[in-house]
Amino acid sequence: MKKKGGKSYHRQAPRPSRKPTTNAGLPPLAMWDFEHCDAKRCSGRKLLRQGDLYLLALQERFRGVALSPMGTEPVSPADGELMRTAGLAVVDCSWARLEEVPFKRLKAEAPRLVPYLVAANSVNYGRPWRLNCAEALAAALYIGGLKDEARLVLRSFSWGDEFFRINEELLDGYAECTSSAEVSAFQQQKLEEIEQMKAEKLRTKEDNKDSEDPYGITHLLPPMDTDTEEEEEEEEEMEQSFGNMTI
Repeated sequence: MKKKGGKSYHRQAPRPSRKPTTNAGLPPLAMWDFEHCDAKRCSGRKLLRQGDLYLLALQERFRGVALSPMGTEPVSPADGELMRTAGLAVVDCSWARLEEVPFKRLKAEAPRLVPYLVAANSVNYGRPWRLNCAEALAAALYIGGLKDEARLVLRSFSWGDEFFRINEELLDGYAECTSSAEVSAFQQQKLEEIEQMKAEKLRTKEDNKDSEDPYGITHLLPPMDTDTEEEEEEEEEMEQSFGNMTI
């Protein structure tokens, strides 16, 4: 365990062979592993055990596309050829411990962000942005035009098909762009649509409330037991509906 500036991070595990043995036709996939999660449940570690990717040392240079918060632009179809030839890497760390990760020490020549998608994994299902390593790799490959390879990455996960189902419109929209700028614009358009949907739902609920109590006397009546669970589920569905419309 190292410490720097009052923050700690795990040493990486020994790096296995650089060449996966059973990568099923995938481009070179790699991972910086900070050992924040249970290795038995970690999607990145599962890909490692399958021979689909290899580990990178902390300061080892990666010449392909690297999915990292240090990126300044989202991954796009323009990155597809670089993924094919130089590979794709991801940072395996906990969302709750991002501040511990020395991202600036990760040497990536083409750092990229993953655009807005909805998680399908069992830990963060339905939560936007909360993709695990396998989902992030699959998303980047799909957007880069390597759609068959993207499905290969998630072939051994029970929720793999669900990821593509709930993010279909998003993934196809990003994949039809030609640059990071277009991906950013498409993402912004969809985020605005989500906010409009939320606002419309809120207005509908307020209108229904007013129609049920046109004289504003409900507050004078004795309290009644109400079933709010259904309303909470509806709100949850609205938050997830972006995926259903279609990470």
